[in-house]
Amino acid sequence: MSGWPPIADQRTLRRLAMPDGEFEELAARLAKQIGGQNYVDAHYRRAISYPWSESFGGGGYRLRENAVSPLERLPDDELAQASSTTDSLDRRRYSLLAFGSNRNSDVLAKKLAHLSRDQREVIVVHGVLSGHVIGHSPHLAVYGSLPATLVSRANARADVSLLMVTAEQLHALTWTEFNYLLAKIDGKCFQSDALRQPPSDLFAYVSRHGHVVDPDGSPLRLTGAGQADLLDRAAQHAIEPTSDGRELVRRSVESYEWAVTEAKPRLRALSVPLDRKAWDLHPGGRSE
Repeated sequence: MSGWPPIADQRTLRRLAMPDGEFEELAARLAKQIGGQNYVDAHYRRAISYPWSESFGGGGYRLRENAVSPLERLPDDELAQASSTTDSLDRRRYSLLAFGSNRNSDVLAKKLAHLSRDQREVIVVHGVLSGHVIGHSPHLAVYGSLPATLVSRANARADVSLLMVTAEQLHALTWTEFNYLLAKIDGKCFQSDALRQPPSDLFAYVSRHGHVVDPDGSPLRLTGAGQADLLDRAAQHAIEPTSDGRELVRRSVESYEWAVTEAKPRLRALSVPLDRKAWDLHPGGRSE
């Protein structure tokens, strides 16, 4: 599995290797275990505010001890050391793209909170990714939004962030990205003034469910204010033509099993499936 970050957890590897049918059975079982909770209007407000992106200075930020420091205040030699991708295996950093909630420092801190103290520091570099756009996955997240996914698109550009993560951090993040596959991308696609040279390889999470499209078949791009309209549109497919996004979020919050087993199959009408042949995907637990 040359070139891939090491993932030791067999459950994560099996999930990455699962065919879609087996994955859907697993997702339904887990959604039933998640159950639901009492809906309040704050659930809807949070859903439509996705992806909660933030920016600290033009270059990015460092997350350490749950504190955020703009990269402009980080010495060049410290940035180079913290973002090294050529160090020994136990200290090597991998370049992981972030374009949804993983760009947010609070989300990152929560996802990495269970790691040891020395494994909770992350360098986050803002930049531009060529040949791709940021779209939406046709599934409901537990917080009620249709989350982001990477979509290959010639001659396109997208604002993204690059997380400089250790193998342990990457595994922790991959564990949380249940509906996604791990893909490898040519590092030359990423440009940032904060880096002296682009990384050799980029890694990114790509939704196994494909991506939402406009009526003309183009990827529906993630915008800072588009989630409310998208949820209204999704509700009309997942429930009935007169439903709205607030009702969709309410049903999803009250029963995540409903969101996975009933809503998600209906949301396929809004999307195109993932073209696996177009991506260099982590093989998971498959033998090579």
